[in-house]
Amino acid sequence: MTESLPKCARCPKAGPKACGLCHYIFYCSSRCKKKDAKSHRRVCKTFSELRGICKLPQISSRPATQARLAILFPEDLDTPELIWVMNDQQYCTKDTFSPLFGLEHQYPGLYGAGKDTEPSSKDLGHAVLVDHCEFVQGRYFQRNKCVDRVIADGARHDFNTAARNDWYGPIMIRSAKHYDNASWNTITKKRRQQIAGVQRLTDVDSYYLDIEIEDFHFAVNHLMAFGDGWATVPEYEFTKSTWKDTELDPVLLGVANERFSNHHLESTVAAKICCLGEQEFLGRSKYIKMQIALNHPIYQLYPIDISWMLGLPLLIRPALLKLEKGEEDWRNKQFLESKQHLNINPYQNYSGRYLNLEMNAGSAGWGLPNAQDSFDTVLVARQDQKPLLLEHLETLTMFCYDLAGRMGEFRLQENEHPEQAVIGARERFMREWVCKDGFERFLEAFKAAKVAAGFTAWENVTSPFN
Repeated sequence: MTESLPKCARCPKAGPKACGLCHYIFYCSSRCKKKDAKSHRRVCKTFSELRGICKLPQISSRPATQARLAILFPEDLDTPELIWVMNDQQYCTKDTFSPLFGLEHQYPGLYGAGKDTEPSSKDLGHAVLVDHCEFVQGRYFQRNKCVDRVIADGARHDFNTAARNDWYGPIMIRSAKHYDNASWNTITKKRRQQIAGVQRLTDVDSYYLDIEIEDFHFAVNHLMAFGDGWATVPEYEFTKSTWKDTELDPVLLGVANERFSNHHLESTVAAKICCLGEQEFLGRSKYIKMQIALNHPIYQLYPIDISWMLGLPLLIRPALLKLEKGEEDWRNKQFLESKQHLNINPYQNYSGRYLNLEMNAGSAGWGLPNAQDSFDTVLVARQDQKPLLLEHLETLTMFCYDLAGRMGEFRLQENEHPEQAVIGARERFMREWVCKDGFERFLEAFKAAKVAAGFTAWENVTSPFN
């Protein structure tokens, strides 16, 4: 069977024409090659070097067969590092990176590259992992200086705050294959069975990939979009790698300059659901209207289950803290210690948590919110990019809270019934309650209660399906 042609660097088509200098970047036509000329000239040699490492596992600089190339943004340095990560059983995404960062807890984020999205309109065919640790109990991080170099200047994504970097702690950028929940559950199950380290996980070993320049586009996209906004990327160079003697060519980030130029962005209305810390210590409302760009990376995510079932697909993503002039960072250790008498978890976000109810009828956690989604402020947007009204979002969060109670009562009646009968009953329950008609009935009742309580703005609220 003949090997498929590599993809064009500018579009999703096959790219049979290779660059005559680096021989690693391909184009489908002279038109695409011309469009990419500005970026290509600046990274041609660097791309060749990186590709050479990626395609030659036997190269002496690779410390072990399970080592994968990654990019580390140290919190206390102003230049990132190209590093090797040993992908053995200790390094599973959605688990922990303690051996690398020296931390007890770590919350990685999966960032997939989709079609018709910035900074590239092509599908990478794999996922880009942005692993960061913003908060760990007992340890407090400083603002990441490397990211400062990326988003210090330029346009903003949300149009609401001054340009700033809100990324804290170390950040690592890696590449991995796409996976679905079933395949990932298989990997993690094998990991639990082999946790003693008797046998290294070949599944995980083959899951991770070497980082490549295409991946870096999306990593920078993620850092800017969720750290501040759509910024112009300055030039800077990598430090020497821990595992290599040669220094990489400078201006690797120059490849993103064209894609992240300072330009006007079409926007729409989204919303934030603030955690208790922002509400209590900064005096912010629970629901805040936000202006975001139509090419914001949140539109590359999958809708939350319950919104999809309602026919109103919503996207949800953690939103980093934005401080206005004169506001104190309440995540500061001394500040939190001074507020211990309040006996609250400032990172708690019940409303955001209940948006992510488990809706899989065959799951043991059916009807329960995901515990990992209970922290911090979240950004919510409509997948169709229409404006998201705060009234609609508040109604949906209350609908989910009410639904969780009904599902909990339903679960109490399941104990003595066969599994298949339980699954069938759950599916019938969801067809009755988790639907457009069910939500609109709830909206009318909730609207009437709000108007009766004196909230006159609710009088003109109509269905989000209109």
